[in-house]
Amino acid sequence: MPCKRTESGLARCTWLALACAALLGLAACVDGYPQEQEPLLSPYDMTQSQRLAQMNALGAQAQAAQRWTYALLPGCVLRVDIDGPQGASPSRDIPLLGQVVAVSTNRDQGSFQVELQRSDGREAQGALVMESEKWTDASWTQLLLRLLQKGCMDMAQHLPH
Repeated sequence: MPCKRTESGLARCTWLALACAALLGLAACVDGYPQEQEPLLSPYDMTQSQRLAQMNALGAQAQAAQRWTYALLPGCVLRVDIDGPQGASPSRDIPLLGQVVAVSTNRDQGSFQVELQRSDGREAQGALVMESEKWTDASWTQLLLRLLQKGCMDMAQHLPH
């Protein structure tokens, strides 16, 4: 159907052309995506290794100047390594059990800190586990640490006495 040179005919042709372009655009959007999406895994369903992998992924991008890495040692001890502009800091080994996971704001740095603090309150200063400019990174790390603690407690209950 040719477009008429009237005002309504040109308007109709313009809308028809836009609709065709939109349909082509939508068809192109679908073209590069996988047909099946990998299911999202809830942190509650993750293994301890998967939780650590998530923490390492967060620690790799939490700050531009530092890289945080984590390992879970026997006895439910979290090893924290920090590589910064001055090089690697000494590893810190922090027992997970008997600790409270806390998130605080460092206003001077404009960042959020995740710390493990003794639950008995004996030490005023907690052990820094991660620092990020994003609250979402800090809160996700807090959840993963709490679930690591729960996983340790669950494993301890299943050990023969």
